[in-house]
Amino acid sequence: VVGVWLNLLWFIYQNELGQGWLFYMRGVGLAFVLAAGYRQYGLAWALLPWPLLVVGRFEMQMLWPYFPAWGEGLMLGAVFYLLVGLFKRP
Repeated sequence: VVGVWLNLLWFIYQNELGQGWLFYMRGVGLAFVLAAGYRQYGLAWALLPWPLLVVGRFEMQMLWPYFPAWGEGLMLGAVFYLLVGLFKRP
């Protein structure tokens, strides 16, 4: 439940005060990988870009320009997860 609200608040913040949908998708991708990496699967499911789908009336053609930004976020999350894992080990 917390993940759904955080996702929605992040979406609203990025649309109203932030840098827009590209930065939203990067942040969601990063948080998604971190949640899945730390075995928080419910949170990872809640962090999918569903607010963007709702705004776009579930038209997948509208999302194509934003997938590269989501991929960047996913890669940043993977790098961050790997770096934390390297420093965590004895």
